[in-house]
Amino acid sequence: MNIADMGFWQLVSRGGGTMWLLIACSVISLGVMLERFIYFRRCRINVHEFFLRFRRTHKKGDDLGALIVLCDETPGPLPALLKEGVRRVMEKPVRRDELEAQLQRHARWQIVEMEKFLSILATMGAISPFIGLYGTVLGVMNAFRDLASAGSGGATVVASGIAQALVATAAGLLVAIPAVAAYNYFIRVVRRTATELELGIGEALDVLAPGK
Repeated sequence: MNIADMGFWQLVSRGGGTMWLLIACSVISLGVMLERFIYFRRCRINVHEFFLRFRRTHKKGDDLGALIVLCDETPGPLPALLKEGVRRVMEKPVRRDELEAQLQRHARWQIVEMEKFLSILATMGAISPFIGLYGTVLGVMNAFRDLASAGSGGATVVASGIAQALVATAAGLLVAIPAVAAYNYFIRVVRRTATELELGIGEALDVLAPGK
């Protein structure tokens, strides 16, 4: 039977026990990709426009509560960072260097939150090819075992073992490639957002503690 004509369960059966490990890796990877995609999409904002709104809101009066409302209405790590700065200023007078240190700590916490689960995605992308390779080795071993048991014969004797090897290899790559691609994409998003947080620290200092 042509592999292209096989159904899903036939491929799983032909690939051997390692296929179940690869299916588990695939499910975990898809879950992380979906969760992080929704998270980053929800947090995506126009940074320049938000900075303008933050400055305009501050210039309207001395009520810092309006800035809190603005940050609450805007999702993402950057508004959360600026909200933390406003809250610190509202609690008590704070020097510029103290506020900067507090915001840097909060920015690092936001980065940790953005990187959540990404190590799982990296792990799935790294180990999946090796799991597939393990299945390949098992398939080749089965092929030689069948050949030894038969004593003689053509390609049909080793066909089952070779099919197992090829399916396991293909499945390992099929799981790993999307996981690695998604991990690299999310890391780029985290780095870009980290740069935005650095800009946000400067914005908060200029607005909330100018010249102090």
